[in-house]
Amino acid sequence: MTAASPCNALIASKTTSMPLISSDSVWHFSDRRKQLNHLIKDPPCSCGAGPNTFSFIYEDTNGETNEQNSISETLIPNEYKLYRHPGVLGLEPIEDKYSVRAKQHPAHMTVFPSLKPVSRKEVVLLRQTMHDMLLKLRRDNEKTEYVSPQTQLHELMDIIKKEQEVYNTVFHEIIRQVSIHCLEQGQLLSELREQYSSLFSRIPRQIRGLHDELVAQRALDRRLATELRGFQYRVSNLTGELDDLKQHEVKVSGQALSAQEDLSKALSESEKNAGLLTEYHELYELQRRRLEGVTLKISSEKELWQQTAYDLALKVSDEYNLYTIRQLQLNEKKWYQLAGHFIVLLIQTDTQKLFDIELQVNEWKDEFSTFSTELIRREESITLVLNQTLKELNSWREFLQEYLDTDGFRKYPRVEEVRDLWEYVRKWEQVLSEQGDYFNGEPLVSLQDQLKQSQKCIEAWTQISLRLFQFHPGRLLEEHSLMETTNQHFFSYQESADVRVSGENGVAEGLMRLITPLESWGQKLNVMIGNLEKHIPDQNWVKFQIQLCDWSKELEDLLKRVGTGVGTSEEGVSVIQMPHVIKSVDKWLGLMMTSVDKENAGCGDQVTSLHANLINFMIKLLLKLTESITSDLVPTAPKLTAADLKIQFSDVIHELSAVSDRIHQNCTELTAEISGKLREAGAEDPDDEVNELKLFQTETNEWIETAKKLIQELIAIDNEEIEPPKLERSTRTLLEQEGQMEVQQVEGDQIEGEQRIETQPLEDIDSEVSAICIDKNARSVSIEQLTADTQIPDITSYLEQTELPSSHAMDSINPEEVVRELGEAKIKVTELEKKILELEVEVKSKQTAEQNALEKIAQLEELVEKSKPKSSVKPASGKVTPKRTPSSQGRTAVTPSRSTK
Repeated sequence: MTAASPCNALIASKTTSMPLISSDSVWHFSDRRKQLNHLIKDPPCSCGAGPNTFSFIYEDTNGETNEQNSISETLIPNEYKLYRHPGVLGLEPIEDKYSVRAKQHPAHMTVFPSLKPVSRKEVVLLRQTMHDMLLKLRRDNEKTEYVSPQTQLHELMDIIKKEQEVYNTVFHEIIRQVSIHCLEQGQLLSELREQYSSLFSRIPRQIRGLHDELVAQRALDRRLATELRGFQYRVSNLTGELDDLKQHEVKVSGQALSAQEDLSKALSESEKNAGLLTEYHELYELQRRRLEGVTLKISSEKELWQQTAYDLALKVSDEYNLYTIRQLQLNEKKWYQLAGHFIVLLIQTDTQKLFDIELQVNEWKDEFSTFSTELIRREESITLVLNQTLKELNSWREFLQEYLDTDGFRKYPRVEEVRDLWEYVRKWEQVLSEQGDYFNGEPLVSLQDQLKQSQKCIEAWTQISLRLFQFHPGRLLEEHSLMETTNQHFFSYQESADVRVSGENGVAEGLMRLITPLESWGQKLNVMIGNLEKHIPDQNWVKFQIQLCDWSKELEDLLKRVGTGVGTSEEGVSVIQMPHVIKSVDKWLGLMMTSVDKENAGCGDQVTSLHANLINFMIKLLLKLTESITSDLVPTAPKLTAADLKIQFSDVIHELSAVSDRIHQNCTELTAEISGKLREAGAEDPDDEVNELKLFQTETNEWIETAKKLIQELIAIDNEEIEPPKLERSTRTLLEQEGQMEVQQVEGDQIEGEQRIETQPLEDIDSEVSAICIDKNARSVSIEQLTADTQIPDITSYLEQTELPSSHAMDSINPEEVVRELGEAKIKVTELEKKILELEVEVKSKQTAEQNALEKIAQLEELVEKSKPKSSVKPASGKVTPKRTPSSQGRTAVTPSRSTK
């Protein structure tokens, strides 16, 4: 073998550098290379054993698995490994301008086979070399021990690889030597070698197929064994759980039996309790009906006694001509009716006004909530876009910082990176322009219209509230002040919201400052991408980097300004927030409704209390006027003085004036409003309510004037130190004293307003006089029968001679009996009221006990229904028919049919 033989490549090392060896001239011609292609197609090489790749899968005995959750680079499971023996590539010629050389392999240098003739000596040397190589190969195989079944294929592979290297080298050398002398013989030997090589390579493939099946079967056996062990483990667990379930079933069955027994006992007890409760319920119903009847009877008796006392008082006033106090009572009755009418009218009007205010507030809340939601949504959208843009901008700024320094580019960015930057700049410009559209055109007008609609709602309820305040002048001052404060809060928020909507807080201006340079730099980058040979100067890139820093600061400033309600010239000013406005409105509305209801209720209570005080005052006045009428059946009450009545009259007058003025002030504007509405509607009598209010004031004034006159007369009489005013009928007693008749006043019926009658001459006296005779009866005597010098006969004889006509005395009504009956009626009314209260308390207690019993029954029934087993028989009805036994009075008594504790 020569030095240029390919066999020298077998001993070449990776790290050994060899000088270039010139190849034969025949290799410089492509036609000759084609003829000698069998020499360079499968050369002997240390890279492999032959032209075909040999590989197989074997099990990993180390058992190492990839614990990281990373994506595998191959579809082969981790429990297997791939063994591959690569083939040898042919020599690839590389044509230079003046020569042709072989393409070098990565591990060693390659050359074209030599075409110099050989001698017999070289053939003998080749045979000896082959024997030496095979002998060495057998010795190496005997030293190597393969104990694992998995390495048997490794052994086969090593043997094939080593022997194939030997045979490949020898065959290639013989073919080279033959091809030198006869090219066709070399080609024939090369084809024969290829056929033997293909036959030889089919054997490992068959073995590999058998090996793959064996490996797959082993893997399947292992997986089946693993699943079998899992099945056995689960079967053992299920067996244990089955035993536990059987034990639990036995335990639950015992508990179910005991629970069934307890349930049967509970059912029997519930049946007994249901029957007893039904009987007690019937007893309670009977008792309630009886108490209701007694209460109704007592109430009717009370009303009857009240009406009787009122009728008796009217009769007394008519009998004694107490027309003034009668007029006083009529004025008070009319006043009370009109006061109640106007209070009801005021309450109805206030309720309607409050309802209208509440509607406006609810509408304002809806509009305000819609506006606030839309405004917050837009600001959140702007904030999200600005944050995303700032993040992307800082990312590109850091990216360009790697390429740039203060002097310029360290290296230019690639075209793809510049194109990506241009797309981002376009994107920033587009999204910022979309956000800037919120502050122009339809979006701006829409939000401003919603804000104006909210303002209209506030103006509407303000007008209604002011009208309501006019109905209660000087009363709802706190509510009025709170309403003004609430309106100020809203208007302050409206100003801040308008600033946020229009972008006057600096957001709109900042977006415009960003959009303009972004558009300019987008055009510059687009030009650069269109002309790749023309680069942007380094100074412009430095400016762009500085511009990115400025944009970053601008975006950070915009993020701080989004959502602020002050302009750029008003920084530091506090702004009212939306929740504070809503809370303030709710507080004012609640206080408004509570105060108006409290005001109307207080006015009604004042009228009721004043009505009772007026009745009390008039009763005392009536008793003062009838103070001279006494009776032994009525306990003697302390006498009333005119001074005491005057003090009480002052208090009553003060309270009456205050209440009347309050109602008049509250209803003046109200009646005027009602009259205006009726007049617009074309009503027949639109001023009816106005006239009623005037009548109310007239009744008040008349009552005050009438009561004042009575008090003044009583005080005048008391100052003259006489009896309490007894406005009497003049009952004259005829007396004859020294030829002159005098008239004495005799106690009789009280007449209001008469003065004491002085003795007058006989000519000035009426033709008839009334006199009290010996039989205690009043008689009428004709004065014409009497003369100045006539002696007055004995009254008895006079009665015998003269038949007197019937007098005007009270034959049907005795004043003492009237007073006595009034006292008794008052006592009975008080007792009846006490009895009514006691009965009401008793009825309420009975109803409470009955309600508690019904609730207990419902709970028992629910418990029975829940605890009743599905297979149990439905129990019989729990009704118990009560036993009725006749009582001694002939009534039916109800007794329970079962004994109770």
